[in-house]
Amino acid sequence: MPIAFGQYQYTALRPTSNHRTGTAASISVPEDASMVLVQPVGANVRVKVDGGTATASAGFQVADGTAQYFPVAGRTTISIVAESGSPNLQYQFFS
Repeated sequence: MPIAFGQYQYTALRPTSNHRTGTAASISVPEDASMVLVQPVGANVRVKVDGGTATASAGFQVADGTAQYFPVAGRTTISIVAESGSPNLQYQFFS
C-alpha cells in the first residue's frame, strides 16, 4: 500500500522487520529503497544514514514509541544502536 510523503508516493518494499538491538546493528538497504521508517519499542535509539556507526550519543535520536522516516537512496547500510537497554526495533523500507 503506497504512503504519501509530501508530494511523493512511496511503496513498501517488504513487510515490517523486527530487530532487537543492544549493540550497533548494520542493516542492509535494498537497492531500490528511497526511505526507511524506524520505530523503537522499549528505549530510544540512534540512527546514522551517512555510512558511519551509530553510538549511544552519535546519530539522529528516535524516541521510544515514536517513528521517524530517513532518506536512504544511494546508501548500502544504515547503523542503529540503542541509547540503553535492548529495544525491539521495527523498520520498513519504501521505494
